[in-house]
Amino acid sequence: MPYTNGIFHIDYVSGSDTARTALTGCVASNPSGTITRINKTGHGLTTGAVVDLTLFTSWLNGAWKITVVDADNFDLDDAVWQATADPNGTVTPRGGSSWSDAWATVTSGATAARIQPGDEIRIAQTEEVSTGITATFTNGSRDVTLSSALTKNIELATTQTNWTVSTNITRGTSTTRKIGATSVTFTPATAFTTGKVAYATIAGGGTQDFSAYQRISGYFFPSSNVTIAASTYKICLCSDATGDTIVNEVNIPATLNSSAVQFFTVDYGAALGNNIQSVAIYANSDPGTNTIIINNIIACNSFHLGSIFGPEDDCIYVVQSIDGTTVAIDSASTTVTGRGYGGTTGSYNLNRIEPITLSTTSNALSFNEAGTAEARTVFVGGYDTSTNTRTGVTFFTNKALTGTPYLIQRFNDLKYLGFFGFTTTNTSRNTFANYYNCVFGSCQNAVGPYGGYYENCIIANFSTTGIAPATTDSSSRFYNCIFQNNTSTPLLSSTFAFYKCTFRNNGTGSINHNGTYLSLYGSVPILNSCKLDDATEVVTSTDAVSVLWSYRHDDTDGNHWGFTDAGTINWQTTEKQGSDPGAWRVVHSGSARTENNPIKFIFAQIAVTASSLVTVKAWVKKNHATNVGCKIRVEDAIYNLPGVSAASATAANNTSWQELTITFTPTASGIVPIWFDSFYIAGNSNTYLGSITVTQ
Repeated sequence: MPYTNGIFHIDYVSGSDTARTALTGCVASNPSGTITRINKTGHGLTTGAVVDLTLFTSWLNGAWKITVVDADNFDLDDAVWQATADPNGTVTPRGGSSWSDAWATVTSGATAARIQPGDEIRIAQTEEVSTGITATFTNGSRDVTLSSALTKNIELATTQTNWTVSTNITRGTSTTRKIGATSVTFTPATAFTTGKVAYATIAGGGTQDFSAYQRISGYFFPSSNVTIAASTYKICLCSDATGDTIVNEVNIPATLNSSAVQFFTVDYGAALGNNIQSVAIYANSDPGTNTIIINNIIACNSFHLGSIFGPEDDCIYVVQSIDGTTVAIDSASTTVTGRGYGGTTGSYNLNRIEPITLSTTSNALSFNEAGTAEARTVFVGGYDTSTNTRTGVTFFTNKALTGTPYLIQRFNDLKYLGFFGFTTTNTSRNTFANYYNCVFGSCQNAVGPYGGYYENCIIANFSTTGIAPATTDSSSRFYNCIFQNNTSTPLLSSTFAFYKCTFRNNGTGSINHNGTYLSLYGSVPILNSCKLDDATEVVTSTDAVSVLWSYRHDDTDGNHWGFTDAGTINWQTTEKQGSDPGAWRVVHSGSARTENNPIKFIFAQIAVTASSLVTVKAWVKKNHATNVGCKIRVEDAIYNLPGVSAASATAANNTSWQELTITFTPTASGIVPIWFDSFYIAGNSNTYLGSITVTQ
């Protein structure tokens, strides 16, 4: 296509994905030089718009970016005028050219037919605003205490005994809930058709005033994978004690075809009643015999069960439940669990975000157009539509813990986007996608990235594993990312690389190192200048034969560590040979790493020339003469340069520093790796590797 680097706009509130009206009767001309100008009275286009030309002579037909001259004329950017046999044709705008012309969605707006590699798609922000109150956040706690309530309980629906059911309705409880020990269930019999299902005395008893609120929010979902159609049920606030005299009623939206917990928030459009004694659930149409579950029904305004909230500048938490001045932080579970808040305990101004709520059991968004290595397709959230500047982030949430937030293409960049409440955040399978300033929160787990890059991202409040990659990928990188409040370890390390990342308030540890992959030239993955603030820093699985290296561990100079199954490696300066600055210490903590399966790492990669003897010497030491062993070695030509024969030297049975020597003669020039093996024999102890010398 003739155009490059188009800029498009998406506004989920006021945009439209409808095809734009074609401009017929357009005329091309050459006013001067190489300029190609199109005349169309009252064209209504804006500079930067991308348009498709058809029915002109062939060289004009295609996609062009334009510059508006006046209300009746526009020029084709980068077009060089050619003699044309037919200057008449049709111009069809692609749309998305400005905020007033924005598309409505990523999936149906920014289609592959409308964008191309190198384009930037800007998405209107979900604005972070103050609630006007403060709240106390406690490190490691789910519960946040508000300085004053923003909602009012209608019925928490945590016990069935509060509810009186109609004929042919069976009540019960379920442990699938977001507040309390149980939720409440109602099962209609075949004989039930329509009318009142059940009622309960209003929370707080007596007559309650809800006139300060005009929205109702709650959890409502089927107990099995079925869809309950919109308006099948309604929730009613009643002035009598038995749910018969209805003052306010709101129809409950459709559920997903899923038994996952699902929230709803419905605006009544006016103040709710001020003389309410009971709440009732009615069936507008025959609901069949599917069991429904309710929990945590509240009156509210802008702060509700679908809100994202948090301290100012840390507004990344999903509401699990609201009970007066207590708000619980969710961790994408179907029970009242989670790690809660991770940060400094204190009272903060409470902010909220109204996310874009999606309803899906599969992919919520489809990023349709792949980029290329040279021209990536970029999706940027957080735009202020009034100034066309990026000032925030765009947050998406799912009404139920199901599905994935998006399907992404190769060489896509996502920036300033947040995704909450999905089963799996499939960040990038074999896509080489990049993520900048994105937030992934309150999901079950994330798969990927494969060949991707994360910068300034947050992975928080996952109910299982934060990032679970393929164990054979070695190109995924994380820079200045935060992994916090995840129920288990936030990621399986595999072969990732991390720089200046922070891990805090995670359940079983900062990292689960399960990597079995060991490259020829060393043990990857690597952490550099990362802070591991969890009580357990690295959890290693029994098949983790590779080493997870952490240089400048906890962002501290000279603090270098390696983590592997049944042992650790660290740089220390207490035990050392002579005037050496320090030595690597291997600590054995179990019997698994024997001579046939040692703790091993490459300590030197030597540049050698062909047909010349190489001598490598290294100082080693053992803390116990016979409980542990160590050796230096070089592998043979199968894994090395031609001509190199396997050679090793093993430490003698003493506890003194001793110098080991190996020699080899390569028949080709190149790089030769030298290994240090440390192994368990009869008991746990330490080995040390000091300075080395190489001659050739």
